[in-house]
Amino acid sequence: MKRLGVLWLVVFISLAGFGITTIPFPFVAESLGASDFWKTFGGSGVFSLFQLIATPIWGRFSDAYGRKPILILSTGGTILAFSWLAYASTLESLLIARAFGGIMSGNLAAAFAYATDVTDPKNRAKGLGIVASAFGIGFAVGPPLGGLLGTDGGVPSMHWPGIASAALSAIAFLGTIFLLPESLPKESRKPIGKAKEHGAIEAGISPIKAMLSNPVLIGLVMSSLFVAIAAGAMQSVFQFWGRDLFNFSLRDIGVHFMVFALLSAVGQAGLV
Repeated sequence: MKRLGVLWLVVFISLAGFGITTIPFPFVAESLGASDFWKTFGGSGVFSLFQLIATPIWGRFSDAYGRKPILILSTGGTILAFSWLAYASTLESLLIARAFGGIMSGNLAAAFAYATDVTDPKNRAKGLGIVASAFGIGFAVGPPLGGLLGTDGGVPSMHWPGIASAALSAIAFLGTIFLLPESLPKESRKPIGKAKEHGAIEAGISPIKAMLSNPVLIGLVMSSLFVAIAAGAMQSVFQFWGRDLFNFSLRDIGVHFMVFALLSAVGQAGLV
């Protein structure tokens, strides 16, 4: 359970840092001359796109080299990504920093693989559920902090949100180094280029082919995709809608996002 606790902290900080920086990002991008597209897509969109690209790569590397080195490398990169956001002075720099943060957050694949390694089949669902709970809690804690820290002299700023997120990431980095032992024995690793020899791909069936052969899985994946698209769209425009229609401050917006996350967690843990 101690290892799952440290792992929970790593995932929690990843989502909290994302939540902290999500609130002021659109307004900062606007102040740097961003178009409507980049004001809305440049924050959560760019981050999620590069996270999508990086997640299977980090996961494959963790199969080959172990979970801990990948978690150390990615959490260290997250410190750099948030520090970069804090000091980005141009729109291009802001967007590149966000993309780099998305790449580093792809370590979530290694985190869930770690949870699978350290739990037996009987307790695996419970272990994965504990780690997954960090998503909702992290995104509930992050936005109000972002709303509180996201202005500098009344002007939207990424400085203190970026610094706070980098500091949290440093805690995860140190915790990973000193408190998280490796979970994947060397004899169980699958070297790059030799996945088939180690049984990673059976009978030439890829995960995508396996999914396409099962209508139930297709339905679940499409449902999850549509829900994620709707949530991403809301996260991209809510700040402008709240400010322009209701004169919400950044703090107000952060509290609204916190309520969204808490209600989502209640729905997942209770209703579903």
